[in-house]
Amino acid sequence: MAARLHVSCAALALLLLADSQAIAAAASPILEISEKPVGRVPSAPPYDYPLLSPDGTRLAFVAGRAETRWVVVDGAAGSAYAKAGYLVFNADSRHFAYLAQREGKWYAVIDGAERGPYDALKAAPAAFSRDGKRWAFAAVRGDKWFVVADDEEGKAYAGIGGLALSPDGRRLAYAANRGKKWFVVADGQQGKPYDRIGTENLRDGESRPYPVFSADGRHLVYAATQSGLWWVIVDGVEGQPYSAVWPIHCSPDGRVVYKAELRPRPPSPVTQFMRSWGLLPPAPPQYTRQFFVVDGVEQQEFPAVRDDTFRFSPDGKRFAYAGIDQAGWHVVVDGVVGPPCELISNESPRFSPDGARVAYHAARGEHKWSFVIDGVRDDRWDAVCSECPHFSADGKRVAWEVMRDGRWYLTIDGDELKASGEARDPHFRPGDGRLAYVIRRDDKYAAVLDGVPGPFYDWVGSGSLCFSPGGRRTAYAAMRGDKWIVVTDGVEGKQYDGVRAITFTSDGKHVVYGAVSGGGHLVVVDDQESRPYEEVVCDSRFFFDGPRAFHTTFVRDGQFVLVRFEIRRE
Repeated sequence: MAARLHVSCAALALLLLADSQAIAAAASPILEISEKPVGRVPSAPPYDYPLLSPDGTRLAFVAGRAETRWVVVDGAAGSAYAKAGYLVFNADSRHFAYLAQREGKWYAVIDGAERGPYDALKAAPAAFSRDGKRWAFAAVRGDKWFVVADDEEGKAYAGIGGLALSPDGRRLAYAANRGKKWFVVADGQQGKPYDRIGTENLRDGESRPYPVFSADGRHLVYAATQSGLWWVIVDGVEGQPYSAVWPIHCSPDGRVVYKAELRPRPPSPVTQFMRSWGLLPPAPPQYTRQFFVVDGVEQQEFPAVRDDTFRFSPDGKRFAYAGIDQAGWHVVVDGVVGPPCELISNESPRFSPDGARVAYHAARGEHKWSFVIDGVRDDRWDAVCSECPHFSADGKRVAWEVMRDGRWYLTIDGDELKASGEARDPHFRPGDGRLAYVIRRDDKYAAVLDGVPGPFYDWVGSGSLCFSPGGRRTAYAAMRGDKWIVVTDGVEGKQYDGVRAITFTSDGKHVVYGAVSGGGHLVVVDDQESRPYEEVVCDSRFFFDGPRAFHTTFVRDGQFVLVRFEIRRE
């Protein structure tokens, strides 16, 4: 049976290789490249590193000389100022804004048009709605603060705090104050006054900027304090009072969660006096309690919970976090408290892509780690890779990188993988969930697909192994001597001084990656190379415009250049 299985896997690998080679032969590309200069790289400071728009098509940066600054966007230099900064693109990249100062006055520059002058502006980028049709910023004239939204000035206040536009742009909210009281102004309506708007951060004592809208725009949320107590207000409705609250988070579907704390209240002077004279019994022990509040419902109390461990599942329907009591650390999943352990890793817990499964790393003893999946703990290992677990796309399969006696292994669905060498870097193929990974044997490394090792190299790049959409093709970066090679479907490409960002086009027919040769930066599509460029901008990734078109940004001849690639068949 084992022999038949080995032959079957080898035959499958050969069929895949032959099929992919046929694809490559049929799709030998003609690479059409166009370049658009988007600004000259300043030759000397002052110079801020450029800001790339979310879709990678636009570039902006601050340049200048002596006491003069200007902002360059899309290759065009704006007006001269004494100061400029807080650059921001809106979410769809069509709109751009920054703040600037000239002759002691401040301006908000939105899509090239100045708004102002003002005596001061709040030191924060202008807020945009998701589509960029609405915008807002906070400004000062004299001793009065106000919000400017769509060229209309709002009411005057003594101060303005956090400012937010809902994603759809329909709603505007901000914190403001008069006298000693702060309140939130939502859609022009002033809310209840408090001592402060924000949250308490016990580590540095600073307040966080609020209010905020949930990602779906349905909820307006902020925290406020009055007389030493804190509340979280959701859509104008106060929750319970607490001694402290931590930063508020919203799930993609609008669920609201925050960490809260209740501290023992000191007894009144009268109570202290009566107890000191034995007129009242001693006070029972009191402890600080922490817990998460999810959609207004208090979760399990602990002496402490870790706010960096709270996770929503991808669909937002489930949640998990870690808390500690006298028995140790526990992971709580959907309100159910798990067994104790000595420590929970920072990366835990994690949900599978479908949200059905949850996993985490748990410490036991000194320098020993286990993993837990669906409540089942595996204590056979000394260490667990921090990037684990690796789930298949459907969440049904799971892989862990684990160490025992100084050697790395893989476990697949709870079973140790019987590999012919030290194994690491597992990847599940899209569609069928079949496994690829890297093995080490005699200080050489090979990628393994369907159980069949490929050629051995001096190194296989960690995290470089990738599948095409649908999983029919593979590529990874390997090293021989001091040269890097991209291996696609078992076929080696050219040798380079470095490679990066290996990916496939969305139709899976072409492999794309960045390469370095002789100090020049190239883009390689299958076996076709671009011209060399001097520098990669903003660690620029490849932005795909379709199955055969993409763009990225480089420096060439002292200019920032937006480079577009289109793949055509011969």
